[in-house]
Amino acid sequence: MNLNWLKNLPALQRNILGGALVFVALSAMVYFAYLPRARQVDSLKADLAQLGSEVAIYQAKVKKLDELLRENKRLQHQLAEQRRQLPEGHEVAELLKQVSDAGVGAGLVFRLWRPGAPVANPSGLYQELPVQVEVAGGYHQLGVFFERVAHLDRIVNITDLRLAPGQGGALTTQLTAKAFATLPPDQVPDDPKAKKGKT
Repeated sequence: MNLNWLKNLPALQRNILGGALVFVALSAMVYFAYLPRARQVDSLKADLAQLGSEVAIYQAKVKKLDELLRENKRLQHQLAEQRRQLPEGHEVAELLKQVSDAGVGAGLVFRLWRPGAPVANPSGLYQELPVQVEVAGGYHQLGVFFERVAHLDRIVNITDLRLAPGQGGALTTQLTAKAFATLPPDQVPDDPKAKKGKT
């Protein structure tokens, strides 16, 4: 390529031409190199900001997860405690034996022990298992019996209490001992609150 014609140009024109070439080269470098890199940097900054926001959200979720795990553990413990107080159906026989043993241990003589049919509570959460009981004994023995029943691990209510004088200064006491148990799985409603609302 013959560039001799450049030497023949006046100095001013050579300077203008040189400046134009430098400007074109710088413009090309800015357009093809700097601007794409700047756009890429801006895009990466936006991605980084979005990731930072997501990290903050996930950190908040992790903190909440720890709280939820602690709450779940507390509720599981509470459920286990409530299950201990409200036996399943197959455990009721043992509970009623404990009630009977409490009466015998207090010095009462059992004259009647008649279990009734289980009755589902209207809430749909549990069933009641009534037992008609008649015992003979003194006030003191009856008080000890009630105290022992009150201290059982499971819930037993004494209702329909009737006292009558018996022979030899003893009392004849009629009562209903009500134990409570979870419903059999086939009787548990899908939504106990809905069932409760209907009753």
